[in-house]
Amino acid sequence: MLLSQHKIEADWRSIERAPAEVLINSLAMICPFDVAEKQGLLEAPTLCERARMLTTLIEMATANGGAEPGGTLQ
Repeated sequence: MLLSQHKIEADWRSIERAPAEVLINSLAMICPFDVAEKQGLLEAPTLCERARMLTTLIEMATANGGAEPGGTLQ
């Protein structure tokens, strides 16, 4: 799992109780995406679209084995 690879602990109980909007927006802010990706997330017309875009960006980053030059997750 990505979190354990980076020695990051998660408070799963808090995550499960948090509203979807808080989780989606928080992840969009803290993930190390490049400027264009962050702008795309910011401009997403709906929360659902932002969630889809966020999921795609995370999947692309993990498929690439971590961060690539120009951003995305490590």
